[in-house]
Amino acid sequence: MSNNLYLYYREFNLGELKFLSDIYFWLPNSNNINLANNKYPAGMDLFFLPNKKQSYNSVPVHFNNFLIGAGREDLIQKACILSQDDDFTKLLKLSNLEFYNQDFVIKNK
Repeated sequence: MSNNLYLYYREFNLGELKFLSDIYFWLPNSNNINLANNKYPAGMDLFFLPNKKQSYNSVPVHFNNFLIGAGREDLIQKACILSQDDDFTKLLKLSNLEFYNQDFVIKNK
């Protein structure tokens, strides 16, 4: 499993979330953020991560929405989430699933 976690808005890769030494690092793809803002201005109004590198002590917005779903029994089974998995591992496992009818999705590629 890749240790890269990417946030997409429709076809645009908006950036990458890394987890190192208990810190989350947001690494934006500024070009794609600008393209997505131009193509989907209404939808991108719901994008709240900065268009600059930033660190967080906990899972940042957009990613935490997926983490909330990590407690659903169907997703636990589909993603093979274990009780000992940390938040980032849960997100990585969820990123292997196909998400439908959502504008923001996470992927590990």
